[in-house]
Amino acid sequence: MKHLIINADDFGYSRGANYAIVDSHRHGVLTSTTIMPAMPGFEHAVELAKENPDLGIGIHLTLTCGYPLLEGHKTLVKENGEFPRLGFYEDPDTEISIDEVHREWEAQIQRVLNAGIKPTHLDSHHHIHTYKGLGPLFIELAQKYDLPVRNS
Repeated sequence: MKHLIINADDFGYSRGANYAIVDSHRHGVLTSTTIMPAMPGFEHAVELAKENPDLGIGIHLTLTCGYPLLEGHKTLVKENGEFPRLGFYEDPDTEISIDEVHREWEAQIQRVLNAGIKPTHLDSHHHIHTYKGLGPLFIELAQKYDLPVRNS
């Protein structure tokens, strides 16, 4: 038997994105989504997730959009405290603290778990886990939380 998973990223990005994802699930073929724990629509997404228990929800780890959950990062944020865009990580001269990423991603995973969501998988916004040597940390967290990863 073949099994097809159709996934939509960015659950929690905004109320509009959240409603689009849930509508696609209820009235279409969407079977899975990935939630962004550090985005403004997170709490709304959690409410919708609880109303749609057959929607698979993975965790969409973020470093390139919005603001971190934790304060005090020195290498992961711009002067205004916001995460930098993807180009920051594409620059070969950019140096980041793997420890900061580890703490931030742990906080993002814990926020999802603390919201009562049992995640189905792990992935990252803009595939950021494939940049700056973050792959091993990504795999370590996937193993720690016993989560499959979406292939990218």
